[in-house]
Formats: sequence, structure tokens, C-alpha cells
Amino acid sequence: ASSTQLYSNLVLIPKLSDGRQMVQLQPGLVLGRSKYGIEDPRVSLNALKVVEVSNGRATLTVIGRSPVQVRKADGSTETPCNSGSLIVYCGDELRLVDNTRPPAIGSNSARWKRNRCAYTVSLSGSRGQMLQ
Repeated sequence: ASSTQLYSNLVLIPKLSDGRQMVQLQPGLVLGRSKYGIEDPRVSLNALKVVEVSNGRATLTVIGRSPVQVRKADGSTETPCNSGSLIVYCGDELRLVDNTRPPAIGSNSARWKRNRCAYTVSLSGSRGQMLQ
């Protein structure tokens, strides 16, 4: 595989084993609740849409009502975003839940309280191994 192909193979790897699946990022893909094993009711049905994937980064558009957040590989955390575009790079953490907002009282989201529905952005090598 060429290095261009290698760097365009970005995947999201769930940070917790909670039923979510690894997701291969590709233009047009929509990530949200009831897709790829995401069950958390705090995640919008259609949270993000992948616009572009190239050279170890992905451009995402927030299309849902629930804010999402990126924790950069250097440890800095971006402000939760509920509209517009985000760019994620290999090594970043994509959080589909803003844990600074408490779950609604009486909702079934309380059981997800400490789960940010977070993914590590990683590269998928030509033999299926994950590179970081």
C-alpha cells in the first residue's frame, strides 16, 4: 500500500468495550445513535458526517443537536461544538458526549453518566493493524 492509502485509512476505535464497533472513516459516513453499536441516548441520531479523509486527518461536520468534543493528542481539549466543522488527526480522541452537561433527571441516560462515548482516532495499516 502506498503512504497515501495508508494515511487515508483512519478508523475510530471505541475507548470502552460497551458494544460500539470500530468505524472506518470515509466521506459521506454518518455517525450517531443506533449506528455502529452506539446506544447512548445522549448522542444524536445523526451526530457527525464525515466530509473528507486524507493525510492522517478527517474533516467532520456536526449535524446533530448534542455537542461533541475533541481531545487533541497533546492533551488539550477543544470547546464542545454543536455546529460547524471539526478536524481530527491520528491520536486525537473524539467524544460524542459532552460530560460537563448532566443527564436529564429520570431519563435512561443516567446509566451512561461516566461514558463519554469516546473514540481514539487511529490509522489502519494495510494488514489491518492499528498504527498510532
